[in-house]
Amino acid sequence: MLDEWPALRKWSVEFFQQRYAAVKVLTMPVRNQLIRADTERGSASDSMSLGECLERVANPVHEDRVTVTTWFNGLPSSLAGDIQVPEYCADAVWRRSRLWITPASTLSPMHQDLYENLYGLVCGAKRFYLYPPRPRSVMHPYSVLSRAPNLSPVNPEEVDFERFPRFRQARAVIADLRPGDILFLPSLWWHFAATPETSIAVNFWWARGWKLPLAWLASTYREWRGI
Repeated sequence: MLDEWPALRKWSVEFFQQRYAAVKVLTMPVRNQLIRADTERGSASDSMSLGECLERVANPVHEDRVTVTTWFNGLPSSLAGDIQVPEYCADAVWRRSRLWITPASTLSPMHQDLYENLYGLVCGAKRFYLYPPRPRSVMHPYSVLSRAPNLSPVNPEEVDFERFPRFRQARAVIADLRPGDILFLPSLWWHFAATPETSIAVNFWWARGWKLPLAWLASTYREWRGI
């Protein structure tokens, strides 16, 4: 599905730094290798120039590293021709995309999304751990009354079984992605991502049926808050 994307032949950290450094993007902080999303912060994003972000992405010892997680429709229109919407979701009434630029040695916290998701890797490498929605309790999720009800504190690469004993019952599907690969993450499946090499990716979220109004409301709220 990605073979015809011009992005595969054009995009790199240097490409974005040279051409789009002044563009404002949404980011999330990286602390101790983990993208910070928790019960205190939720999944809130910060805004800064892409050039400043990429300086932090490229520096493996930068104390204030970030990952770029910005809405694709907020980027310059000149980038639109570098990708193509996969036919799996091209006819969806509701669809959203993000650009992801993630530093090497970064971990994305375990979480689940309401939307169906296709994640296309353009540069670098990524490893995903996927777990089915049920039984939910094995994932030790945060409280439904917290700011992060769709997140879990479990790290499948370094599990603390004393804190998370039910996770022994979890069974992972592991997917290693290289440039040109695209991964389907089903709605509500838990997933955790490790980034062994600095990566650039575009994902496509979409919803149909009874999930459509919920997805629209959630997305509208996030865009309104800039997260």
